[in-house]
Amino acid sequence: MDTPRASAESVKLFVDTFDMCQFSHADELVPLMRRNDVNEIRITCHEMRLDDRLRRVYRFRANHLASTLPSPYYPPGLADDVRDLADQLDAASDQEIRLWNALLGSGLVYLVFELLDDKRVGGCVKSADQRIANPSAW
Repeated sequence: MDTPRASAESVKLFVDTFDMCQFSHADELVPLMRRNDVNEIRITCHEMRLDDRLRRVYRFRANHLASTLPSPYYPPGLADDVRDLADQLDAASDQEIRLWNALLGSGLVYLVFELLDDKRVGGCVKSADQRIANPSAW
């Protein structure tokens, strides 16, 4: 079952809050979120806790991506995005986060970590949904 779409009100609140903030891929993502066109983008959001377990997951992913050749099925810069995210998560205190997922019809995905206590975006990873970008692997 698919995760429900984020409400238009919650997407608007995110855009209003972070429209003028600089974070990785904001110049691409914020206009897409502002339009929130259901024929262009599928935005979901859920809350979870930032803790040492989540930090270890993203540090592991960053180290793995740094040690492998880039895949043609993922956007350039994925390893840098995940490393930057892991660094930001390491520097942040334990807290609730909102995890925004923005999926385009092309398979391009933006994953945004909103740190609720810090009132900032902790990172944005530009990736690809492999079911769309590389369907032969499925």
